[in-house]
Formats: sequence, C-alpha cells, structure tokens
Amino acid sequence: LEAQAPSKNGPSGVGKENYTWSLRHVHLVPLSWEEEVELLERELARSHAALRLEEERNRALPQIPLVTNDIEYQQRANAAVTRFIAFLRDRNLYPMRDYMDPALREHLGSFVPLESRNFFAIAMHYDPLTLYTHSTHWWDTARMREEPHPSPVRRGALLSNIWDSRSEGMATAMEELLLHAGLFDDSPRSREIVWIMLAQRAARGLASLHLQANDMDIAQAKAFQVEWTPRGWMRPDLDLLGFEQQLYLRQPGYGTSYVTGKFLLEDLIRVRSHQLGDAFTMSSFFEEVNAAGMIPVSLIRWQMTGEGGPPAGPPCTTTRSSRSGWPCSRTSSASRASSRAAGCVSTTLRSCRSRTGSPPRSRTGASTRASSSRCSPRPSRRATSAARPSAPPGGTPRPRWRRTPRGSCRCGRRSSR
Repeated sequence: LEAQAPSKNGPSGVGKENYTWSLRHVHLVPLSWEEEVELLERELARSHAALRLEEERNRALPQIPLVTNDIEYQQRANAAVTRFIAFLRDRNLYPMRDYMDPALREHLGSFVPLESRNFFAIAMHYDPLTLYTHSTHWWDTARMREEPHPSPVRRGALLSNIWDSRSEGMATAMEELLLHAGLFDDSPRSREIVWIMLAQRAARGLASLHLQANDMDIAQAKAFQVEWTPRGWMRPDLDLLGFEQQLYLRQPGYGTSYVTGKFLLEDLIRVRSHQLGDAFTMSSFFEEVNAAGMIPVSLIRWQMTGEGGPPAGPPCTTTRSSRSGWPCSRTSSASRASSRAAGCVSTTLRSCRSRTGSPPRSRTGASTRASSSRCSPRPSRRATSAARPSAPPGGTPRPRWRRTPRGSCRCGRRSSR
C-alpha cells in the first residue's frame, strides 16, 4: 500500500451526478447535490447568525466553568441525564420508556485533559447535556432491542446505511427542537453551544459535498471545516478532523445526513401538524416516527402523511413530475413550492398514484387515499420494467411516462439525467 500510494492521484469523489443518483435511489433522500449545498449553506449562515444573537443576549452573563477533573465530570454528566429525562417527562414532549435513562448513563463519557479535547469533548466539558440531546442514538438502539419492530425488514439495521437521515437527522434535530422547547432556559450559555454544533455539522457537510464533487481535495475540505466551525473548536491538530472527512468521503451522503435529515424531519412536523390540527402533539409525533422503525425519513413521511413515497415507480405526467421521479400531485404552484422534502409536486393528499399503488394508511388511522382528481395510469405490457429506479449515470436510460389520447399512460424512452 505504501509503495503504490504515490501513484494513486486520481479523483476520490464520486461526482455530482453519481452523488445525486445515490442520494435519491439508495438513501431515498429527495434532494440533489445542488439542493444539499443550498440547504447546508443556509444552515451554516443561520447557525452563525443565531450564535451571534445568543452571544449578544448573554453578554452580561458569566461563561460556563470548564470541568477540571473526572469526579466533577461524572457529577455534571449524571445531573445532566437526570435533568434531561425529567424535562421530557414533565413537559410530555417525548414518549417515555424505562430504558431511556440507563441507555444514556451507559454513554456518559469521561474526563479528557484540555490539550486532548476534540470538538465534542470541548462541548461536553462545558455542558454535557448539549451532546446528550444528540444521544437519541442510544434510545434507538435500545428500542430495537426492547421493542423489536413487527416487520422483519425494519427490525435490524438496513444495508448501505440508508437509515442515516432518520438516525442522524433525528439526533441533530433534537438539539435545536429542545432548545426551542426550553431545555436550556436556565443555562443561556448552553444555547450558544447548540448553535456551534449545528454550524460545525453544516461546515463539515458542505466540505464533504465539495469533496465528493472533486471541487476540493481533502486538505481543502479539512481547512474549510476548521475555518467555519466557531471559536476554533475544530482543532486541526487532532485526529477527529481527518477521521470525519475520510469517513464521509467513503460513504457518500452520510456527512450531510445530519442536516438534511433534520430538515426532512422538521418539514414532516410541518405537514403532520397541519393535517392533525389541534390534535397534534410533539409526543405523539415522536411516537409515530419511532413506531415506523429506523427507515429513511422519506418513507416515514409516506407512511404517516400519505405524501411522497419511494422513487420506485414512474411518475405520472398529468402534471409536471418532480426532479427525482417521485409520485406527482395535481395542485397549485404555491403548494408545489413547499413540497420538496416529499419529492412531490404538491403537499396535498390529492396525489396521483404511481404503479406502486396508494400510500399506506398511517398508524393513527388517518386516511391517505385521494379524493376525486387522481389519475391512476395503466401501463402497457411493454412498460413493466418502468417500476425500477432510474439507472445511474451511464446506465440504462430511465422510462418516461406520458399521457396518450385514450387516457392511459405509455412508456417512452429518454437518456438518464
């Protein structure tokens, strides 16, 4: 390996087109490389602006004292878990289980000397609760063990890490959701750490995107992440920086899943609360999401709301189809603009059905079936292969559906975009 390493000087990233195809058809995230760049740039700007406002708000307050030894660390960590569990229970914000408290206490961490603290250790030695809000991972793994999903497909970890938008997205979303819910009202300086963590993940994800596009080499990606992580907390002299960028280079789509998954879950809150109205609660929302299993957020959305769905069927072209080829909907241009997270043209329930059929009913019994203005294309025999996802760039062209005068859908051919 050492002998051949100097000759391995080709591009490492998969390229924008391949990245988008993998994102949509492997991870089932209804976005493109360009859309993820736009989203992460927005989150990077928003987190920096929010941090500056928090600093102005807290200008007269003292800084949080740093932990100085392991005894103090364990005391602060255990107190943080107790406070966290009590907050969720007393506010009825999350469906509580007996395994949640011990699952967190098994992963409290330990004291790290100042000269060796990486980004996450720095945050933990100020306020470990800021990282414990991200530790819903341990609840997810405990739930899979204690409450196995009735479906064997959803019972274990899915291949190719396609659960990343759900797992990392939920963990990242919880940080800001709980900030807004009041978890850090009695510790305003801790709110600053939440925004720092979001900025770091946005900077890290943006660097990974440009690395996959071969716009940056790994040294430039690391430098970008260091520059845009506030307060110099992403240290270039420690192993975490190189580990993260190499990890996300090897696993396209994973480095951005923290922020894109957060966005998809926030948009799911918007849609589900709109559907349920006054009956919506955060606790019931998390109950529905958890009951769906560790699957991509797009599929959870499809199950809970009837919107979106997997990119398995060909789009119906009664109206303009989505860029990802997901089921389309017949609705106004105003509602089309707010539906990108579903990969659809619309956020209403009057959805055109693809060959995959109607979306499933949600666990709460809310019907997701269309009312009157749906089309239900009947493909001809020659279009039976169209239910497969689009081929990767350079592969077999993707079938395209078009309306015939008789009102049935037939298959044409075109090059894959």
